[in-house]
Amino acid sequence: MSNWGLRLNPFSKSYSQLEMDQMRFVHQAYCEAMEVSEEDLPTALKMDDNFYPLHNPTISDFDENSYLRKMQDVVGLLRNPAEAIISSICAYQRERYDRTFTFSGYLNDPRTLLLEEFKDWAMRTLAPATCTTESILIEVRRRHSYVLRLQHGQQGLFHSGTGERSLLGTLKDVRNVIETRVLPTIETERAHSSAREQLHTLEARGTDGLMHGVQFLFYVLRNTPNTPADCTISNLQSQQHAGMKDAMGSKSGQMLEVLLTTPSFKELFPQNQAAISPQDSLPSLLLTDQEEEEMTRTAVFCDTEAKPQVPTVLTRQLRRNSNPNEVAITPSDFLQQSNSGVVTLRKEVREETFDAFTKLHGLLKLLADLLVSCRKARQLAGPGGDLLVYGPGGEEVRRLMQSLEAVQTEISKEVSQLTRIGVRELDRLKPNQEKAWRWSFSKVLPLEGYLARDFGACVEPIQRMYASADPLHVQKMYKQFKQATGLWVEENSSICRYVTAALGGGFIEDRQQHKHNQLENGEEEPEGHAKIELLEDDSPSEMSNALVLAGPGQGGRESRTQKVSSSDKTEDRIVLLEDGDSENNANAENQLVVANRAMVPAPKKQSSSDSGSFFSSLVSWGVGTKTPPTSKGGENSPVNSETDEDEDVEKGPSSTSSAREAADIAAAQGGVLDTLLLVRQSIQRIGQLSWGVRTSYHTSSIDEGDFDAFIVLCSIYDGAGVPVSSDLLLRVRLHRTRLSQLLKKHIRSILSCVVVLQRRIVDEEKSIPGMTLVYRRLKANLSDFESEMDALLITFKQVMVECSKMKAGILAMPLSQQRESNDVIGMGAYAYNSINALTSSFGPAQAPSEAILSHGEYMTQLRSQLDLHWNSISHLFQSLQGTVEAVATVDDRLRGYAKFPDITVPPQQLDYIFEFNYDGFFRQTTRDLEVLLASFDTSK
Repeated sequence: MSNWGLRLNPFSKSYSQLEMDQMRFVHQAYCEAMEVSEEDLPTALKMDDNFYPLHNPTISDFDENSYLRKMQDVVGLLRNPAEAIISSICAYQRERYDRTFTFSGYLNDPRTLLLEEFKDWAMRTLAPATCTTESILIEVRRRHSYVLRLQHGQQGLFHSGTGERSLLGTLKDVRNVIETRVLPTIETERAHSSAREQLHTLEARGTDGLMHGVQFLFYVLRNTPNTPADCTISNLQSQQHAGMKDAMGSKSGQMLEVLLTTPSFKELFPQNQAAISPQDSLPSLLLTDQEEEEMTRTAVFCDTEAKPQVPTVLTRQLRRNSNPNEVAITPSDFLQQSNSGVVTLRKEVREETFDAFTKLHGLLKLLADLLVSCRKARQLAGPGGDLLVYGPGGEEVRRLMQSLEAVQTEISKEVSQLTRIGVRELDRLKPNQEKAWRWSFSKVLPLEGYLARDFGACVEPIQRMYASADPLHVQKMYKQFKQATGLWVEENSSICRYVTAALGGGFIEDRQQHKHNQLENGEEEPEGHAKIELLEDDSPSEMSNALVLAGPGQGGRESRTQKVSSSDKTEDRIVLLEDGDSENNANAENQLVVANRAMVPAPKKQSSSDSGSFFSSLVSWGVGTKTPPTSKGGENSPVNSETDEDEDVEKGPSSTSSAREAADIAAAQGGVLDTLLLVRQSIQRIGQLSWGVRTSYHTSSIDEGDFDAFIVLCSIYDGAGVPVSSDLLLRVRLHRTRLSQLLKKHIRSILSCVVVLQRRIVDEEKSIPGMTLVYRRLKANLSDFESEMDALLITFKQVMVECSKMKAGILAMPLSQQRESNDVIGMGAYAYNSINALTSSFGPAQAPSEAILSHGEYMTQLRSQLDLHWNSISHLFQSLQGTVEAVATVDDRLRGYAKFPDITVPPQQLDYIFEFNYDGFFRQTTRDLEVLLASFDTSK
């Protein structure tokens, strides 16, 4: 029986042949989509040695409420989509179980098990997930691929039954939830993730990379006996095992000790003094003032020219016993001493290997310094938000991201070089030689992959933060913050006043209106109200980004002017201004003043230079060259705080060196990912116009058979004194013709731009300049489209007004006009007769439209049809306005790349943004636009 398609014996502990084929296909689809091996299959899909499932579901697992109870405390944006997935699956499982046909399946058949695994994933992974992490995005995309494989790759293994619900239908429902609710939510949240979230990701993944880098250093050349397999930073700090003590007591171990005792490492990996005895912990280094300064301000293992060096704290005793005139001790000399703890290498590769080994120590030390800076910026982003981090700290954020990217790149290069040298040297040895090193080196190979993944996860946050710290982006963020906060204050005030009144607390007068009335009567604005406004300084050359909080007023205009103008005597900081004047903005309460404040020449020159030298040293040795100092004017270049929306913010000429320009180009390249995301959103908005265009055009049609009857109707009521518009239907038809011409012209132009854009994005030579030209043209076309649509709406609104007047006049005609002489039919009688009789007597048509029953009903129907068209065309106009804003945003972003004409779009970023379906994405948009154009040609 087990070879049949169905299990006829319910007590059998074996699958039928069909079930075995189904489960093997499920295993294959899961492993391929999720990129795991069969050993990593989830519990619900695991099988025993006889290929029988280890997991046995029960009937209670089909109860949706049991899952909802488990998820009641889960808080997350993806909880509702997860509940929708579970609900759809449970509904199918209950219906399948309740079928009277006894052979519809068993509780542990492949259909049930794969759905049980999906429900468990939705409850445990999807519902509580944070939308801003890259890991959940990758996980959801893999799940989407898994569902597609189950749907379209099963080759008839899962036959649909006779019930209303089926497995394939349920999988389609699950896929729709992922496509329409889960993925858009994740992409939206990631696109609007804050600086705090980006910095948290950078710190977490960077710390993982730092830990794997230390493990790589410990194992890559290690040749000590009894080397422990559990090398973690806590074990390196505690040294509780004899093998670890021997390894850390060697010369190479001493270098690692110096690295772990640097201030940055001790802050990132604090040592638990209570759990570790003093004799087992890392020894405290007795440092001189010079050595302590070196541990804090330098790379320790590298000089300012990116050359590897042995820390002075380790060469102190050797320098005391040697001739002062001798050359400094090199890494090769230091690591060739007795008890070095590293393998003996050939003379040809010895210096290269030990230099790279030492330099990697310095790179990891500086990576720790940068991660500590990221942590402090993240803590600053808590109370300050994006405006504080990207505003006053924007320039330093950009430098931090540049330095972090440069250090990670250099670490990857040194790791690859050391791995390559190790493999080459091991190939030269016999199998029985250097067994201790062979064992240690076996731990290195997976660490290289871990480091690549850790640093790869930092690429997107670095790019997003660098782009967000751009002065042009910060300027827009200030304006959006001002507008959004002011609107929220007004809406929230209105809501709270009515809520208070509804709860019996009495209606609270609108304080904004009350304040406006006070100002009109010459009264002063009451104290205690803060404002939000964008300030301008008369001296823009001394301006820099600053966040200024305006609080309750005490000193009037003099105090505000005095505090702002005296900024040349103070350092750049957050200032609390006294606000006692309300002339500038009488409608705002609780305003936050976002201003470009004067940047001071920094009285504490020593601290400023120290900070500059610290960051310059980070970049200089990281890229192998020393960065020349930048001019002060370049750092203090102004950004106008209040400019027209259509005016580009121009920056003064930069006096930086070619190295700084190269860094700017690399940073601009990093912002391409964010720009591509905006490009994708703008194309999606263009594609969404198709529905509004189609409905607007179809609702504007008029039955040509009504024209003659309507002219007769107008002539009768005009004689009766009713205001009529005999050309009303002609104007509606003219409106439809004009709308058709307008839509055809602009849709054809938009289609041409989209087709050209598809080619320009992937053009390796002129991708960014090509996109800039296309979006400039697209913005102009859409702006013309918007203005012409606005004019068309105005004329159509007048048509609706005249239709309403005519309808009201017909319905209000007195009934006394029907009392005419029986011999003479008056005009009132004609007006109240059926439109059918009128058209049969006076009109050339044999019969009017069937929908017209009487004069009043006809005008009511006509007005309803015009209202329907008005709603459709208004919706189209609103969508068009949103599309214009999206295209304008991309155009502004692309204008910022004007000074970098050689920037191209990396293919990996292109695949990431368009979900590895670039051609399909554009094909759908162009097809929708082409279908629209064809519908205009076929319509009459």
